[in-house]
Amino acid sequence: MILAHKLIFLIVSSPSAIVSVAADHTGFAVLSYQCSSDAYSMGASYGDAVSAVVRALVDSNDCSAQSRPSDPGDPVCYGHATCCVGIGKSECATCIQYAANFLGNRYPMNYGAQTQIQSCRERYPFTESK
Repeated sequence: MILAHKLIFLIVSSPSAIVSVAADHTGFAVLSYQCSSDAYSMGASYGDAVSAVVRALVDSNDCSAQSRPSDPGDPVCYGHATCCVGIGKSECATCIQYAANFLGNRYPMNYGAQTQIQSCRERYPFTESK
């Protein structure tokens, strides 16, 4: 499994794999992104659950984190963030924060979204609650 992650990291980070993707001022290159076609409305409790999940992923300070709100009254939402093998904790935390900001700006109210950044990925898929 670790070997596969290293192989994926080497392929993803090779210059030929990101020629068409420009890094911004942060140095992170967004390789891919997508979202569900359904969106929740402003003020929906699912939005609070998404915010809590993404915040927990950013705050986890772990290179591979999973999050799900523990409050049984919240709509069910979970998330996952992971960094490529070989990058430090500080760069990983910065990458996960960048991914969270990217998703929040690009898909502010979609039920599910994911992005692959050059050094990390983050997602919060639609689950059983709308």
